[in-house]
Amino acid sequence: MALAFFALSIIFFPFIIAALIFGVEYMYIPPLRIALIVMIAGIYLWFSTFRKKYSDRHNGYFEDINLMSGMIEGTTYYYTLGHKKDDSVVSISISIENIYGYDFSLKFETPFERFFKSLGLSTECQSGDSRFDETIYIISDDEWLCNELSNNKSLREALYSLFWSHHEKGIKVQKIECFDGRFLLKTKNTTETLSDDQAKGLFKTIVPLMKQAIEHLPSKAAPHHPIYREYSGKIAFVFHTLIVALIVNGGMMLYFEHNNYLTFPQLSDSYSILPMGIAVTIISLVAIIVIVYKYLRQSSRFSPVLFELFTLGSLGLFLSALVEIKEVNVYLDSSDATTFASSITSKEIHSGRKKSTTYFLNLYGWNNQPMQHRIQIDSTLYHQYNENDHIRVYLHKGFLGYPWVEKIEQITN
Repeated sequence: MALAFFALSIIFFPFIIAALIFGVEYMYIPPLRIALIVMIAGIYLWFSTFRKKYSDRHNGYFEDINLMSGMIEGTTYYYTLGHKKDDSVVSISISIENIYGYDFSLKFETPFERFFKSLGLSTECQSGDSRFDETIYIISDDEWLCNELSNNKSLREALYSLFWSHHEKGIKVQKIECFDGRFLLKTKNTTETLSDDQAKGLFKTIVPLMKQAIEHLPSKAAPHHPIYREYSGKIAFVFHTLIVALIVNGGMMLYFEHNNYLTFPQLSDSYSILPMGIAVTIISLVAIIVIVYKYLRQSSRFSPVLFELFTLGSLGLFLSALVEIKEVNVYLDSSDATTFASSITSKEIHSGRKKSTTYFLNLYGWNNQPMQHRIQIDSTLYHQYNENDHIRVYLHKGFLGYPWVEKIEQITN
């Protein structure tokens, strides 16, 4: 793993140096930014899907510094505790290592999964135990695991008990996962306060149940073997990476614009592209859902992937749609700029909650019309101009028909 990260550092070193030299404006060159994101996503997919052996979480250069260990009844376990601002525990993760050759997870079944199961679009393993099947959703297409859950009552009871062992105390299980050489339990605390000692006290019942479950899950691989992913797991991972890349692409650019790293070029009306952004998002979402249906329609992962698409996927598509519509409108526009004079009627400063500050000029006489208009500028221009100053605005028609401002400059007598 250390060698992989070292290789990634070498690959991206020129981009880092260029960004430091040219500033964040470097990311405003669409082909370079998109190529960088695609390359990072591609290398990440290759590394995560085809790496040569399982993770070494305890002796590697990039081990989790928050990972703690303990032992109960001869079983070594590892855990992390998430805290609120008042230091009370908000989340607990517990894992037992060295269980190789599995790629499955379990969660509480939601109405979303039940709906798609009722339509026959999502095929989930059924153990035959109605209490288990109506409560727990099995994310796996492993026939061996399905048969084991059907035939092994002890395994079902141990897994079922893990979900409910401390539920009445407000400790809700988010998922149980067996992947990358570890059997992992992730929980969320919904009580008002939970101290570290109280959280660790829960391990006395949780760890034995985990040990009881993994006694029925013998390792199918060795640490030096390639990491195991189910076929549907690989496809789901591709879509997850795509969603993250879309959020990064759109979110990064909108963040830069909001924080005045580069205010020009800017649209004359920032909200004018919203209808097209929504339309592009819906069309893209439908197209991706068709692809998901083609590859996962008979998989238990169909519903989880679909839910992620409807939530984070819609967000990523919408953010990237707004950014790319603007960039297509600006960078493919070959029209000459039209100029007009305007006067500054007032200046505004808006401060955000996280110390972000945006600067605006209120102009009169926009596009040779007797009307007010507000544009966003950076702090340098804000302090350069005064009220009643006259400025010249350079306006383009836009490739998609959305007028955009190339720059403004002061008119001197």
